[in-house]
Amino acid sequence: MTLFVVALQLLVLASTLPTQGAAQNVQGDPSTVACTFENPKFAGQCVENVTPDENQSPVQACNVVLSCLNNPRCVKIYCNATTLRAGWTLVSAQPVDQ
Repeated sequence: MTLFVVALQLLVLASTLPTQGAAQNVQGDPSTVACTFENPKFAGQCVENVTPDENQSPVQACNVVLSCLNNPRCVKIYCNATTLRAGWTLVSAQPVDQ
């Protein structure tokens, strides 16, 4: 019974703590961001979900992927493993509701 009371008090305390911004979820971890990219040589749009680093805006998080997409030396796999490594633009960077 005492453990239940302590848990309930912690829950109430946690709900009164201030949030750390819109890009943070309840646990304090960054939210996922849906990054949408376009390239004239790519059919349709490419959407990649990324997790921003601490204090990184959604656009900054998407720009990490964008820099790889436009770098011929980048070996990371994005956009259905496309080999296009130039001409990409960022269309949108939207936080994903958790």
